[in-house]
Amino acid sequence: MTIYLVRAGQTVWDAEGRVRGRVDVPLTDTGRAESKATAEALAALKPVAIYCAPGESARATARILAKTLGGRPKTLDDLSDIDFGLWQGMLWAEVAKRHPKAHRRLIEEPLSVAPPEGEALREVSRRVRAALALLAGKHVDDPIVLVCSSDVCRFVRACVEGGRVEAPRPCAPDDCQWWAGEMRVAEEVP
Repeated sequence: MTIYLVRAGQTVWDAEGRVRGRVDVPLTDTGRAESKATAEALAALKPVAIYCAPGESARATARILAKTLGGRPKTLDDLSDIDFGLWQGMLWAEVAKRHPKAHRRLIEEPLSVAPPEGEALREVSRRVRAALALLAGKHVDDPIVLVCSSDVCRFVRACVEGGRVEAPRPCAPDDCQWWAGEMRVAEEVP
C-alpha cells in the first residue's frame, strides 16, 4: 500500500501556536490554499481512496482534495487528533510554563505522557497502528490518501518508517504538507 499522508490545512489555532487537539477549528485561507495545492500535486499519483480524521480541519482538507482527486472521503475515528485534555486551547509556550515536568516528558519520551484529563499518547499509537493495519488489508497494492493533524501524521510516519514517535508540537509553517510512504501487508505494523 502506498500512503500519501496529508497534514490537515492550517487553522487559526495552528497559526497562533495553540494546542488544538480535538477542538474543531476551521481552516484559514492559507489552509484552504495548502489543501488545493496538495490536491494538484497528488492528482497525477491517482490515489484510489481518501481517508480522514473526524475533526473539521481534516474533513475540510479531505473535501478539498476530493474535488480534484475524485471520490468521497471516508472518516476513520482511529485517525482522530490527540485529546490534549486541559491543554487544548493553550499556547504551547503556556503548556511548557504551567506544566514543565509533563512538557519535558512529552519532549523526551512522548509515549509516556497523558495530558491532564487527556488521552495517553501510547493509546494514540495503538489506534493509529490499528487504522494502518485495517487499511493495509483493504488496499494491498493501492495508493491511498490519509488526512490528519500534524501530530497524528507523526504517529503514522513512525509506524510506517519504524521510527520513534516525535513529540507533539506546534504546527510550523514549514511542516511538510504531504508525504509518501510504502507499507506492505506482509510487513507487521510496528
